[in-house]
Amino acid sequence: MLSKHCSIILLIISLIIFAISCGDKGVPVDTTTTSLTIVSGDGQIISAGDFLPDSLMVRVVTDKGAPVPDINVLYEQITPLDGDGLTWNGPQVTNLNGYARNKYYANNHIGVDTIQATASNIDDSIVYFVVNVIAGAVDTLDISEGDNQSGTDGQPLAEPCVVFLIDKYDNPISDYRVRFVAQDGCTITTDSTTTAADTAITRTNAAGLASATWIMAPDNPNGYSVLWAQGLSNDVVADSISFSCLVFP
Repeated sequence: MLSKHCSIILLIISLIIFAISCGDKGVPVDTTTTSLTIVSGDGQIISAGDFLPDSLMVRVVTDKGAPVPDINVLYEQITPLDGDGLTWNGPQVTNLNGYARNKYYANNHIGVDTIQATASNIDDSIVYFVVNVIAGAVDTLDISEGDNQSGTDGQPLAEPCVVFLIDKYDNPISDYRVRFVAQDGCTITTDSTTTAADTAITRTNAAGLASATWIMAPDNPNGYSVLWAQGLSNDVVADSISFSCLVFP
């Protein structure tokens, strides 16, 4: 039988082993595998210069689904290289439920932005958020080419009439509806409407351009004509601009 002295020594050793296996609050440390996953914020679409509506949120959990608090998560913008859209710099710490988040503000350029989130001291702990940045509202509708041409009665003009649409950061606005309206008996055709008519609606291309072929009336007594280009927002004219042409018999 062990002596009383030996029993005390064994008790002390047991307490030391238990203390080593515990965390700061006396709870055994969970040595199971942890992982970092995206909770929300990936795949959002935003206009240039705006905040994302949803935070870039991640969560750290064990392989049994238990949250892991107090983990540093570092957010870094990968593309574009000159981007600086994260609201909070430095590591974000997971809360009691294992969540960490950051807010993102798109710069002035359209394209695909990529943000990386990395959790410290966790293997394979990198996740990527992708944000699609598109042009904002129409700021400018203007003539690109085709104004002030000379035409002949009954014939199309030599050059197409082209307008461009951009937002306030000069980003081209694609797939925007533009209506061309010819006057003085003239007609037009576009990529969308090949049959000549006095009115036609088309859409801007990826470069923000929309064009029409302007066909002079068979007999124009005025010696000139006007073609209107109108930007449409929900079928309402948001902006307009006109082309002029001298017409000869």
